[in-house]
Amino acid sequence: MPRDASAGDAQGPIAALRAARSRLVLRHVPYAVPFEQRAALFNGLLDDLRRRPDVAHAARPELKVSRGRLLQDSIEQIFSLVKTHGPSVLRGRFYVRFVDQHGSSEMGIDAGGLSKEFIVQTNREAVDPQYGLFRQTEGG
Repeated sequence: MPRDASAGDAQGPIAALRAARSRLVLRHVPYAVPFEQRAALFNGLLDDLRRRPDVAHAARPELKVSRGRLLQDSIEQIFSLVKTHGPSVLRGRFYVRFVDQHGSSEMGIDAGGLSKEFIVQTNREAVDPQYGLFRQTEGG
């Protein structure tokens, strides 16, 4: 847990140096740190970011995507959000709403399941050879 350097705690600057050194190690030789530890550090960084006032109190943006144009709709809307709100909008969570071909919302409330489906399906589409973003190597 981070210490409060403003309270005159001598560990504040030392903790900051250790954190900076840890970030350098993670950036340049991540395999030197066990996966469980890296995951815990990553989750801690996410929690710290979510506690920041500009992220924690921001409205959760909504992505309205059509299943037939999932990747295209996602890219267009995410770029639009970044253009409007800046890149920090990507640090927060999104509500996902699937719409049909007429623009009407499908039934469902995004309590996590729709977001998971969105992530899985978008990633599946992104690696589809028809888009040419990735190429399959020989042997699979």
